[in-house]
Amino acid sequence: MTLFQRLFLLVLLAVLPAIALGAYTVVELRRTQMAEINAEAQQLRDLLLAEQTRIVDGVRQLIDTVAVGDSIRAGDMGECQQLIDRMPLPFRMGTLNVTDAQGIVRCASDTRSIGVRLAQYTHVRQALQTRAFAIGNYVQAQAIGRRVWPFAVPYTDRLGAVGGVVTFTIDLDWLNDALMAKRLPANTSVVMADRNGTILAATASAEQWRGKPLSPELAGLLHAAEPGLAALPGLDGRSRIFAYSPVEAEPSEVFLAVGLDKEAQLAPINEATRWSLALLVAGLLAAALAAGIVGRRLIVRPLDALGEAAARWRDGDLAARVETRAGTPETRRLAHIFNEMAAGLEERERLRAARFAAEEALRASEARYRGLVESQSDMVLRLTADGTLSFANDTTARLLGITAGALRGRPWTEFTHPDSITATSDALTRIMMPPHPRTAVENRMLTIDGPRWFAWEGYAVFDGAGRFSEVQAVGRDIERRRAMEQALAAAKENAERADHAKTRFLAAASHDLRQPVQSLLLFMGVLKERLGQEPAAAAALDSMDRSLDALRLLLDSLLDISRLDAGLVEPQPVAMPLAELLDRLAAEYGPRAAALGLRFRVVRSRAMVVSDPTLLERILRNLIENALRYTRRGGVVVGGRRHGGRLRIEVCDTGIGIEPDKQAEIFEEFFQLGNPERDRGKGLGLGLAVVKRLSRLLGHGVEVRSWPEHGSVFSVELPLAEPCTPDTAAPRRPADGGEPQGLLLVVDDEALIRLGLKAMLESWGHTVVAAGSIGEAVQRMEERRRAPDAILADYRLRDGETGIQAIRRIEEHFGVRPPAAMITGDTAPERLAEARASGIRMLHKPVVAVELRKAVAAMLTAGR
Repeated sequence: MTLFQRLFLLVLLAVLPAIALGAYTVVELRRTQMAEINAEAQQLRDLLLAEQTRIVDGVRQLIDTVAVGDSIRAGDMGECQQLIDRMPLPFRMGTLNVTDAQGIVRCASDTRSIGVRLAQYTHVRQALQTRAFAIGNYVQAQAIGRRVWPFAVPYTDRLGAVGGVVTFTIDLDWLNDALMAKRLPANTSVVMADRNGTILAATASAEQWRGKPLSPELAGLLHAAEPGLAALPGLDGRSRIFAYSPVEAEPSEVFLAVGLDKEAQLAPINEATRWSLALLVAGLLAAALAAGIVGRRLIVRPLDALGEAAARWRDGDLAARVETRAGTPETRRLAHIFNEMAAGLEERERLRAARFAAEEALRASEARYRGLVESQSDMVLRLTADGTLSFANDTTARLLGITAGALRGRPWTEFTHPDSITATSDALTRIMMPPHPRTAVENRMLTIDGPRWFAWEGYAVFDGAGRFSEVQAVGRDIERRRAMEQALAAAKENAERADHAKTRFLAAASHDLRQPVQSLLLFMGVLKERLGQEPAAAAALDSMDRSLDALRLLLDSLLDISRLDAGLVEPQPVAMPLAELLDRLAAEYGPRAAALGLRFRVVRSRAMVVSDPTLLERILRNLIENALRYTRRGGVVVGGRRHGGRLRIEVCDTGIGIEPDKQAEIFEEFFQLGNPERDRGKGLGLGLAVVKRLSRLLGHGVEVRSWPEHGSVFSVELPLAEPCTPDTAAPRRPADGGEPQGLLLVVDDEALIRLGLKAMLESWGHTVVAAGSIGEAVQRMEERRRAPDAILADYRLRDGETGIQAIRRIEEHFGVRPPAAMITGDTAPERLAEARASGIRMLHKPVVAVELRKAVAAMLTAGR
């Protein structure tokens, strides 16, 4: 092989990687562009599917609303027509029809449809058969002269039978205009078709294709198993990448395909490919030309280079070398001999220069390291294995008040606070012992400004042989951070003390208020029995009774808060039908709302939920009370919405609304909106606090959404249960044997309450022994030489005695356990828990006469 041939082959081998790289780049660019085209098509498909779902959901909400109208369920088609005429329907979008059970239109937004029979259409038959929302196929509506996409939902009459269907037809001209209005990439093809493959809308030649079947290629995707991508010719015959959603895919049972022009999208890549090929060919030609020129020079230049190198060696330039790969074999051998002659001397010179350069680099590196360490604002030091300092930067010397030189050789313990020596020693031990981990520790250093906190990070330093040599540590001043942490801890402790003080204050205030209120209630009961028939006294007694009821409501609300905080309320979740609870609320609050000039509506639900019936009813009552209290006009709606396996019960009102910055505060105790004068008629500010605690206890989520001056929506989310057959057994009634009477022992240290209880119980025919202490109670019962039939004792007595102790003392003295109940006004959580643990029945002051009478009768009945 000649010299020129070898040189050309060498050039070709050098160019081949560039050719391969160019080809790979083109292929990779096309692959990347295709991935981007696929992703863009899928994104456009998902966006259009979301818009399509929004339209279908809007139609469904509209016809569902019409289907539950009273006039339609009553069969009053005249009133139905008037209702539709009054509705602000989107007529440009489509038309609304209501048919009877035979499918004949009886009222419609376009009166030309009245009397037209729709029973032959698929969506009408499907809605009547399934009794559910149905989506139809392409329809040519002859009565109104439009091509439409229909929807239907059945409605029932007042007896529950299917009375017909409500249909809404979307005008395909409107649908196509809405599709064309979307901002889509140029030359994008969008096709929508029904279950039969009939085109509903298309961006390309809509009038030509609307109502026609899909092309065979697109029809093959109509009933695909799942959404996907396909490269197919579009309706205009151009090759496109289609992202499609078959009719079986959720949610609207419509075929949707979005196609991007493949050639248009790949045009920039194709153009770049052509330019790359042209440049590669030009480069190859230039390399061949260069090889020819260089080849000529390889014959003569090797000899000239050998002469020049000899002259340079003669002049002492030992670094000069002759190219040994060029020229003939003879010149290469000669060049090799000459190169070896200078190699020894040149190597010695190179080693000397390298050693000098290494020494200079080491000195420069050490200078840079010292400059970096000395400029640090943190403390930097090194410790030997025996714990003495071998190095300290200027910052360390300044903070410790000793020069860097004087610090060397001194132990680290000399500058460390005694409280931090153990932790610091443990950290140093971990670093010095294999595997020598990096270790962090916080300690107090004895600086010239006094003890200060530093955060240290230390690591091991090794010698050239890889053995442990020293510990290097960097310490940062964290005195300010530690002070902030201590301040935060103190603030948290103060907040907790304030919260406990608030709880104790409410409990004490509640107890001190309940005592006189209990006396008032007892005397009120006696007065009503003795004077209730006199007209002159009845009005005054009623006013006093209402005032006492309001005060009792406040105290009971405080008791609820205390019981929930004490953990005394144990939920009993069961599977329960929601309809019974909603019916009860509708019967109670409907008349109240009407008296306030408001509308109150409950949307019935057949759902079964899992919750505590009593606590759930308390939550909903508090939310409804709150809604009625803050709604001046409009009304309140209560209903449920399903979300997967859960049900969200919503209480919606058209009231004053809540500012966003107040929506968290409304769940706090005694917080009220728009009631600075604390008008009792506007509530107490405890209802939502109880809702918050009950929902947390039941594990139900509570949310609020509100718009100032427009209304609020409070929602409670709870799990659904499987439907079950309710127990229809009749409740057992107790045998009517009259009200039992007996000897009752009353123990209370408040004289007024003792007197009131004694007067009320004696008015019911009981024999009453009243005592103010445990000793007096035992003495009075001993005088009668028998145990009482039942005991009523206050929880908190004088001299640290309690009602529990009084009841136990009577039991021990007489050797029997008569039925007993404690009457208490103490709402402190720890007191409620203690009373409950005793197992004795609890009555919370103020106790009204009816509750007290029932409790006494129950105890006497149980004792017999």
